Amino acid sequence: MSGWIDFEKFGLEGLTLNNYRNYSKNSECYDIVVKINSILDISKGWEVSYPLIEQFKKSKEFPSFLAKIQTFLSNKPSSADEAEIANKKKEIKGENNRRAVVSVLGLYNKGKSYVLSRILGLKLLSSFFEHTEGLSILLSRADVTEVLIGLDTKGSQKPVKNCDEAKMKDSEATERFLQTLSLNLSDIVLIVVDRLTRDDQLYIKQIKQTFRNKENIIIVHNLSHVKLNKDLEKVIKEEIVGCFDCQVKQLKDSAPYWYENDRTRHVVMACDDKDSESKIYSEAGAKMNQPTIELLQSWLLSAASTSLERFNLVDNITKFSNKVISNYLNQKVEVVLNTEETLIKTNQDPCIPCEELKYADIRFNLVGLISENPNTSLSRVSEDQDHYYVSLECYGYEIEDLDIKIEIVNSTKKIIIKSDIQRKIENRNTTNILRDEFKTTHTRPLEWSFEFPILIIEQDAEEIKDFDLTNGLLHLTLTKKKVNNSSKLQKRN
Repeated sequence: MSGWIDFEKFGLEGLTLNNYRNYSKNSECYDIVVKINSILDISKGWEVSYPLIEQFKKSKEFPSFLAKIQTFLSNKPSSADEAEIANKKKEIKGENNRRAVVSVLGLYNKGKSYVLSRILGLKLLSSFFEHTEGLSILLSRADVTEVLIGLDTKGSQKPVKNCDEAKMKDSEATERFLQTLSLNLSDIVLIVVDRLTRDDQLYIKQIKQTFRNKENIIIVHNLSHVKLNKDLEKVIKEEIVGCFDCQVKQLKDSAPYWYENDRTRHVVMACDDKDSESKIYSEAGAKMNQPTIELLQSWLLSAASTSLERFNLVDNITKFSNKVISNYLNQKVEVVLNTEETLIKTNQDPCIPCEELKYADIRFNLVGLISENPNTSLSRVSEDQDHYYVSLECYGYEIEDLDIKIEIVNSTKKIIIKSDIQRKIENRNTTNILRDEFKTTHTRPLEWSFEFPILIIEQDAEEIKDFDLTNGLLHLTLTKKKVNNSSKLQKRN
């Protein structure tokens, strides 16, 4: 399958994307759902469902549509028709359709599904937004944005029911995996916030480090409780201009937006101007929401016009999962998509017993995996616009005792510092030892690693020009690779 959905696999060979889109306009279903409720479920498989197609097959329109297909297929085509039929099949498979993918990210309960639905022209009940699971995919219902595909995920920091340590780790690992997956698939990233918090600011910073094309990151301030223009202006001044040092810009006959020095853009929405349950008229929503949605649509359409890739989302999800999932687990696994394209699973002979899948010793930030290796030394990593600065506790070592390596990992690099030599710690007297914390902390071999969110230019340890070991602290300076901001879209793997 080289297109967005292969209708032939569902017995719908005569269904074109236009047929599909026309039916979908009145639907409240996601087009594809990849049910990744836990990374560990890969052992039995992540279900891939196509809710809108299944709804269509049960609808009153389906029998007459199926009859037309069967009539078409039963007529033996003449040689003159063969080229036309071949072109029709290409259209059905979506081979001539290139689309831009937009993912909507953010912390829990910020209104991500609502914002996505407005952009893609969906008219959905509020109950729809309560059932986002795994990675849920929407094809735009609006003619104006018909070249867009939306990725919807569960929000970060969602509460865990009946939680214990294992459930908390599972929830955290799965959330981070889904966010990393979304970023990898996306051309444009929308980050939805409500009233700004420190967690939002940290989340935005870490997304910027992971998704490096800043001009394709858009912060949507979804101020769902703001109804008055004066309150909206106050929030804009305090939280957008004040916290992000933004400048305002407004095109003719368009909504205003705000931009940072790194070209990240901010837009604002207020209390829904179409909310029939609201007892108070939302003047801020009436003024801002629809113009802001139209502005977002124009930006996304511009991105779609430069997207030249043909792709299959489910296949790309499988390939990326296969590439990174072993970083999260206690063993190496291979991930494949079954021939029916309804299950992503491990490629393993069920007759051969295997070790139970568990999580590796891993840590996370708000966006993704930080490190899959347990570190045996304390460290501090800081950054500015151009460099990373590493300080590592190496008491008891000389510089020649340390093995420093730089490796390529996924789309970035990792620095690894090791030593198999025991630390040289003097025992200055022969008295009885009453307490010896060195025995558990400093007698283990040194092992430390860090995966840089932004690619560094150094290829190996010999290229690190600024480093020294003084008073038991190793200091390293590494240089960030410059990003070409003129690049329109980040390349999908």
